[in-house]
Amino acid sequence: MAESIRKSITWSSGVLLLLLLLMMFGSRWLDAGLQDLAIYSGWTLASLTLLLAIYNLRKKTTSLPLGRAWYWRRLHSFVGWLAVAVFLVHAGPTPPAGALHLLMWWLYVTILLTGMAGLWFSLALPPRIARGGERLQFERIPNLREARYRRAEWLVLEASSDGIGEPLLEFYNTHLRNYLACPREQFRHLINSAGSADKILQELKDIGRYVHPNSHRYVSELKEIIETKHELDRQYALQNLLRKWTYFHVASSYVSWLLIAIHVLLIYTFRGEYGL
Repeated sequence: MAESIRKSITWSSGVLLLLLLLMMFGSRWLDAGLQDLAIYSGWTLASLTLLLAIYNLRKKTTSLPLGRAWYWRRLHSFVGWLAVAVFLVHAGPTPPAGALHLLMWWLYVTILLTGMAGLWFSLALPPRIARGGERLQFERIPNLREARYRRAEWLVLEASSDGIGEPLLEFYNTHLRNYLACPREQFRHLINSAGSADKILQELKDIGRYVHPNSHRYVSELKEIIETKHELDRQYALQNLLRKWTYFHVASSYVSWLLIAIHVLLIYTFRGEYGL
């Protein structure tokens, strides 16, 4: 996984450097011909933004035979790096003056950074998700978590009805109920430092030493439920990040279209008046 990430970063950096060189030669050629570089680079950037938006539409039309998603993702990545090069030529590496231009500059930087973060996530997170075995369907995880919560509750009540589960009932009310009720340690799962399950398992292990022998089967199943809940939380945190970053990335892209329209309108409205 780390090797694939290094290869992707090396490849992407090489592509960006090559594209920047091509843009530099292209800008010199346009300057020599007294052409307006800003107009050409601006329309090129708008066209590339449109191509990048098409990828989001492709993900929503899975029923049509439009080619494998993997090829579309690679094409999206390549066009994205090309857009970085054109953006640096068109807008420059430093924030411009003017409220609209400054807002557009930061918006494009946001789109590019979230895009690069998405590239990293798409390479780094799937192997981590698969590390626990079966990759669960994201939409099923809340139902699976709820089922474990109900099962643990039923086990403790059954043990209590037998008159041998008082320690388990106290353990459930003190430690287990809140842990099973909802996702826990979402951020800590992202950085591989979630430890609540280990602490709760240690508490359960200590209880298992002195409960009634007939309660050992309850202890064993509760241990399995806690371990499963930990895996559900881990997969939920990783898959949630893998999904949610795209919302911010796509929303920023949609806002950019509104600003592009305003920018083009202003440029062509006042171009002749101010010699633009």
